[in-house]
Amino acid sequence: MKDCKLDKSDNCTFPVGHCDFSYIREHGLRYVDKTASVNRLVRESGYSLLCRPRGFGKSLLVSTLKAFFEGRRELFDGLYIGTQDWNWEPFPVLYLDFSLSEESCSLERVLDRYLSCWEKAYGVDRTSDDEALRLADVIHGAYLQTGRRVVVLVDGYENPVTGNLFNVERRGQICRMLRRFYGMLGRCAPDIRFVFLTGVVKFSEGILTGDISGLRDISMDEGYADICGFTEIELHKNFSDELRISDRSECPQKTHEMLRSQYGGFRFAGDVPEVFSPRGLINGFGRRKMTESRSAVETPESLVGVMVRTHYPVRELEGVMRRGCELMGQDLDFQDPIPFIYQCGFLTVTDFDRRRGLYTLSYPNREMKRRWLEWLVPLYLDCGTGRTDFDVKSFMEDVEKGEVDSFMIRLRSFLAGVPYDHCPKEMSEGRLHDMVFAVSVLLGLDARTEFHTSMGRIDMVVHTERRIYIFEFKLNLQARTASRQIERQGYAQPYLSSGKEVICVGVNFSSKTRNIDEWDIRRLNAPII
Repeated sequence: MKDCKLDKSDNCTFPVGHCDFSYIREHGLRYVDKTASVNRLVRESGYSLLCRPRGFGKSLLVSTLKAFFEGRRELFDGLYIGTQDWNWEPFPVLYLDFSLSEESCSLERVLDRYLSCWEKAYGVDRTSDDEALRLADVIHGAYLQTGRRVVVLVDGYENPVTGNLFNVERRGQICRMLRRFYGMLGRCAPDIRFVFLTGVVKFSEGILTGDISGLRDISMDEGYADICGFTEIELHKNFSDELRISDRSECPQKTHEMLRSQYGGFRFAGDVPEVFSPRGLINGFGRRKMTESRSAVETPESLVGVMVRTHYPVRELEGVMRRGCELMGQDLDFQDPIPFIYQCGFLTVTDFDRRRGLYTLSYPNREMKRRWLEWLVPLYLDCGTGRTDFDVKSFMEDVEKGEVDSFMIRLRSFLAGVPYDHCPKEMSEGRLHDMVFAVSVLLGLDARTEFHTSMGRIDMVVHTERRIYIFEFKLNLQARTASRQIERQGYAQPYLSSGKEVICVGVNFSSKTRNIDEWDIRRLNAPII
């Protein structure tokens, strides 16, 4: 095996596009040692489930476990687990990969292909067409042939379901098939050494894995919070040179801050360190250009359908609170889409009330927030982000200069382009508020929604270099009513000592036109020249 030391001139030393542990080690590619967590996991044995967003190294983790249980000790030279007391005798490993695609119309064929291969490998006669019964025969046959209990590894365990979320009939068939298939793992416990399932979504108990007795979900286990993702310590230990040379015009600290704003800020348990997205960092380092923004996680196609159907208030995402059992228990009807949004990586844990068992969620970083809203705007407004009739530069100049009438006219013109039949029949104040907020953040404004003060809750606050805008929204009332609420509740008080001009904007929406009807402007502090 090649030496794993990095050749600074060779971009190929970064495993861009590679998530197989054996390939990475055999070709001397960069690998951040996660085998201390692997060592603890395999010693605990049993049945485990781990859910993480796409791009967080789940496939690499599964392939690491595969290489370990196959007894390939040479691949672990120089790594933590290679120093531990293991006999490195190979176990029979059954490895299933559903992670490559959400397309699952051929699930039966996929399972048949795996089962046929295993039957041939372990000399097992096919006595049934039932996938679960064939799996039981394979597990028992592998145990009898090798004399060692079987290891089962599944990557993307739930993908066949998420690929058919809105095809209710097909989804039901797949759920029943996988429930029986995975359930057989519990019944074969005497012949099994270790079972590990990974995926993005943890569905409510019983939907897929309810028949596996003793299945342990480590997704929010503080002891495994960094099993996927790079910690701050790992970043500096493994990428210190890259932090210095990624962008020669920046100092390492600025480079680090930029990386965190794009790829950092993820936390998957309570009181644990944040982690960075592995794929985002590796791809960025591999390109040797970190100034270009790249998404830290991928957006599953199924999330598009969920957001279109639920229209969850965007303004309420930051600071939303849920219990752990709610975050790791998504129902198939998606009455509450928060668990799905969290599990996909667009929200992360920012605070944990251990006494009440409540997790507070928010966007992991500035870039994820921007990309999330950039992705949502076409869904909410049914229009592309590249509309030629909306001059972003002029809009931003109006905001910076305090030209409120001008930017409100531009915003009203933009919202007028929303197709009539795309809006709900009963347009609410909150729905329109969502649209304005999403567009504001998409345009690069520092917009904060539902901002709490000692006197109440401000609908939206926008910060610029020289000005602070306070927005209050109403539906089918008067803009002056909104402005008076800002004054009566003292919403501007926290900002009067900021040295900036404070501009209060009361906005009224019309349910008839589904757009901004009028606005009322009140300026505080001396205008800035």
